[in-house]
Amino acid sequence: PSTYSTGLALLAMCSTEFVRDDLPLPSARKAELQVAFTAQLPSVVDLLSSLLAHAHEPSAAPGDAAIQSDLASCALRCLSVLVEWPAMAACLTAELCSNVFKVVQAAVRPGSETTMLPSGLAAIAVMTELMNRKCLPAQLEAFVLHVATQMCLVLESVCAVNKSSSTSSSSSSSSSSG
Repeated sequence: PSTYSTGLALLAMCSTEFVRDDLPLPSARKAELQVAFTAQLPSVVDLLSSLLAHAHEPSAAPGDAAIQSDLASCALRCLSVLVEWPAMAACLTAELCSNVFKVVQAAVRPGSETTMLPSGLAAIAVMTELMNRKCLPAQLEAFVLHVATQMCLVLESVCAVNKSSSTSSSSSSSSSSG
């Protein structure tokens, strides 16, 4: 687990380099590397989805929450790079989207730790990038319904946080004025 962040950073860097047009390699070698990486893309996306699935689970030790948040952020950074790959649309699954949204929900859940906030923002950025690049799966209607449903859950969480924040701040201001 201590090397996961480094491995994910290396994976993100390599995948960024492989899509560069100015990569200083012979075109045949560059094409070979891209084909090999594209063949592994479903496995990589499954791994990232698995890391994200565990990122929002409650942990027993306070240090574990920080490690989970760091891994989620690294996995999301890697995922945001992989969105640039043309083959990414074929790897996009409902499970991956659910796991990304669960990270967002964990970040906005009432009483959530502030260490999850950066990973929640990174998760929102990944979903935005997927939509901006029109990286959509073949089952478009089901995907759109799933994304809309998840967004509603996130909005409910945000409203609950705002409501609890305004209730606690109004009760503290009324007690201090009285």
